[in-house]
Amino acid sequence: MLSAFLISLREGVELLSSLASYSFYLSPNRRSQLARFVWSGVAVAGALSLAVAIALERWQINQTALKACCFAGAVFVISMIIG
Repeated sequence: MLSAFLISLREGVELLSSLASYSFYLSPNRRSQLARFVWSGVAVAGALSLAVAIALERWQINQTALKACCFAGAVFVISMIIG
């Protein structure tokens, strides 16, 4: 339980630092009108994350299928790095 909390805390701090960087970059460059796209992306990402969490809870996917999905995701990321 503590490890999950610490990972979530670390990811939250990373998200906040990224958003702060984007906001600080856009404001002095007279591009503050683009900040709405940053916040729209945050809202979409939050909604998708919640939808996936609900779907995974409902479908009760077993551990083997979850590992297969993680492996497929890793292969996809590696193919993007190589290509």
